[in-house]
Amino acid sequence: IAPALDLVTNDGDADTALEVRWPLQLMVGAGIVFTSITVVEPWALVAVALGVAVALPALKRIVPRGTFRAVRGVPAAAVTAFVLSVGFLAIDAFLTLMLTEVRGLTIGQAGLAVTGATLTWALGSAWQSSRADRMRPSRLLIVGAALVFVGGVGVAAALSTEVPLASAYVGWAIVGFGMGVAFPTIPLAAMRAAGEGEEGTE
Repeated sequence: IAPALDLVTNDGDADTALEVRWPLQLMVGAGIVFTSITVVEPWALVAVALGVAVALPALKRIVPRGTFRAVRGVPAAAVTAFVLSVGFLAIDAFLTLMLTEVRGLTIGQAGLAVTGATLTWALGSAWQSSRADRMRPSRLLIVGAALVFVGGVGVAAALSTEVPLASAYVGWAIVGFGMGVAFPTIPLAAMRAAGEGEEGTE
């Protein structure tokens, strides 16, 4: 980290400059939280609370003002990016485990679902880029988020062995397309909401 910090210029004033301690503190707090939630022990709850107490003040210093209230513009874009990422990663982290341990597939067969979503993500991004100038970012986000939700339901349904296995593959492909539509739209919306010359400051 230390050599990289020398590459970061600080041209902001005292009110906007970000001290290095805040990203580091957020990293430590988030590390405690995410490590603790993988431990099934009573003390893990205390560790989670400690991690949140460490991370939250740092997070407030880092995110754009108004993020916790999802104020229209850049703050709302930041919240959207977080929620969308959590929704995607919550499924992605357990998809192959579900396919192998619950549905009895091999790693190679489970990996095909990941490959399919990678391809549909690229297709979704291509579709989004061809419409970004003609559709409002909010509409693109709604389309993408709706696809992520619908696809996620399809993947979750595959936890039941009574549901056809194709539900997981098709559902994850739909999630990939939705992420391809929504995810590149978020920075586009943030840049449009920022003032002229401030596109990279938030």
